Amino acid sequence: MLKNGGRIISKYFILIMGLFAALGVVSSQAGQATPDALAKTMVSSINAKNKTAVQSLIHPQVVSYLRVTNPAMLENITASLMQLKIPADYKMGVISLDQLGDSGMASYDKATQTLTLMGSPAYYKFPPTHLMALVVEKEKIVEVDGKKEKKIVKVPLTPTPLPIAQYQGNWYIVIAVGKK
Repeated sequence: MLKNGGRIISKYFILIMGLFAALGVVSSQAGQATPDALAKTMVSSINAKNKTAVQSLIHPQVVSYLRVTNPAMLENITASLMQLKIPADYKMGVISLDQLGDSGMASYDKATQTLTLMGSPAYYKFPPTHLMALVVEKEKIVEVDGKKEKKIVKVPLTPTPLPIAQYQGNWYIVIAVGKK
């Protein structure tokens, strides 16, 4: 009788531990319901210097892959995001990769999962579907028809737009992970 009771308790213990582990995985995979929410959470996490929160916004499959293949790259990407200076008055824009065409600035080849931004190709093991840009509007003096004028221009806050994709109902930042 005690042997059966011990086995039942052991099975319940294993089941409960499994549930806690699953809850831990779910809570660490934050993502966001919309690209706008992803941008807002990213900005607040960066401004709060919360490395764990920033890393939870990176596509979970990318994080899992990099933890095994290249943990230093994951740390470097996270550190790079953490160094961004994003003011409260930023604006966010999103464009589908399907809408890019071949603009010269950016193109995406679905067959090879290669995104080319400003002439630099990168392979995405877990493909992005959109680009998210964070910008601020600044007044700048520009020349129009030989005359100098003050204009409001959009200045990017990241060197290139951030590739993003939806995964299991949430939006995440997607990182290029090397060559195919």
